[in-house]
Amino acid sequence: MMRNSWRYFSLLVWSLALWGCSDIVPSSPTPQPTLPPIQDINCAEITRLYTIACEDSLNAVTIQSEIDTNITLSLAGINVTLDDTLFIRRENTMLSFTLVNGRSVIGSQSETRILQIRGTQVTVELSEQVFIATSPPSAVINAPASVLNVIPSHLLPRPMSVPQAIIVPRNNPTPDVQSNDDCSPPPTWNQFYSVQRGDSLYAIAQAHNVELSEILESNCITASVDIFPGDLLRVPDENNAEGVEVIFTAENATLATGECTQLSWRMSGVSLVYFQGEAVAQEESRDVCPQATTTYALLVIFNNGAQNGYTQTITVTP
Repeated sequence: MMRNSWRYFSLLVWSLALWGCSDIVPSSPTPQPTLPPIQDINCAEITRLYTIACEDSLNAVTIQSEIDTNITLSLAGINVTLDDTLFIRRENTMLSFTLVNGRSVIGSQSETRILQIRGTQVTVELSEQVFIATSPPSAVINAPASVLNVIPSHLLPRPMSVPQAIIVPRNNPTPDVQSNDDCSPPPTWNQFYSVQRGDSLYAIAQAHNVELSEILESNCITASVDIFPGDLLRVPDENNAEGVEVIFTAENATLATGECTQLSWRMSGVSLVYFQGEAVAQEESRDVCPQATTTYALLVIFNNGAQNGYTQTITVTP
């Protein structure tokens, strides 16, 4: 009996030893290291922290993500997400971000701007003392020729063509609006689509599963109107579409001073999600401890390019 017990004990010890040496270990979450923010505009600094193609030029870099891959960089307190090619340039206390190919999202100071048209850009102001953003992104504008003309392109892995300066026609820069006092969008058309090169009103209607007449009526325009890249058109809320779900909740909407609460969101059928300008997972929770009444913003970009913002206001009482 004693011999069998000793044999069992020996086998148990060997089993535990083998378990400890094997590659099979109990599954547990592995914390991912947080990369420090980029401290300067040069490829040596960027590629030291991120796996991304990069080409240097005077006070600027051109960066390119891997094919069909979104990557987010932390740059001077600015969250920069791209799925193709972006040109970043520093001029004194200003950073400009110009879209070369694909799409990019720039977030700073809890505000977000989306670049979807080649040759458009936003700018962010920097501190005079340290390399840190001091402003939200500017409105999206057409990049001047002086910027586009200095974008290099010959050393990146994927060939690309530098966008030409966009010249907005003077005779009709935005869609003509009907002079109809009764014209108003439906209550479920709260999202906007940014017109891309090659778009037509009919194609936009098809992409959003509505009739052409609905696009016209909801935007108070006529079929004869010309549309141009960058024009914003109202489209039906994508979160009402089949297979799309957007949930954004607060555990407690009212707090006493010094208390905290949890914000949670869950998405399906969407492309990208940004919380306070930061790219986040489609399902996540954040603990927040506001010192004063604060509104938290969630920006959702849907698969068809439409976007919508969602907010939760946490009221803080004395």
